[in-house]
Amino acid sequence: MNIENKLLERIADALDRMAPSKALDQPLPHSEGYIWVQASQNCIPIDKISRIELSALQAIDTQIARLYENTEAFARGFYANNALLWGARGTGKSSLIKAVHGETTKETPNTHEQKKTQK
Repeated sequence: MNIENKLLERIADALDRMAPSKALDQPLPHSEGYIWVQASQNCIPIDKISRIELSALQAIDTQIARLYENTEAFARGFYANNALLWGARGTGKSSLIKAVHGETTKETPNTHEQKKTQK
């Protein structure tokens, strides 16, 4: 095999790794959230997410606003960035995510259903 063919094969392999995984075979049931199980390549619905109210989080107004704006854009199908929250254990990263999720689902509760019907 010559160098050009090897290079093309490497490019094709890289593109295969970058390609999105196959879509789920069946639609997701309506739920507050889901847990991805890698082994079965499936989502498990979560009926009730334990969360605190967004208004209970204090002294992080800038972070709340940025994460909320980004999450709301994503929920409405617009451009959004990934979010990386960092900090020591117990500083409220998960509480912030769950509170923002709860607030955005109040405002856009059927986003998942809307996206399925628009296809």
